[in-house]
Amino acid sequence: MIRLLLIILVISKINGYNKRIYSSVENTRPIIGILTQPTPSIWGKPNRTTYIAASYVKYIEATGAQVVPIR
Repeated sequence: MIRLLLIILVISKINGYNKRIYSSVENTRPIIGILTQPTPSIWGKPNRTTYIAASYVKYIEATGAQVVPIR
């Protein structure tokens, strides 16, 4: 009976230790979406159809969040 309890205790300690290791890999930063603006036609860039001002991205990143563009 005591051996069984010791085995269960050891297994639970091992599982708890592994969970702590993987939980530190988890991303806790919030993700904020920023709406993009259509680019002016005078820019003449065919591959760049939308635009986000860098100041908006830097402001959000300074607070610790990640930025995702929303078209």
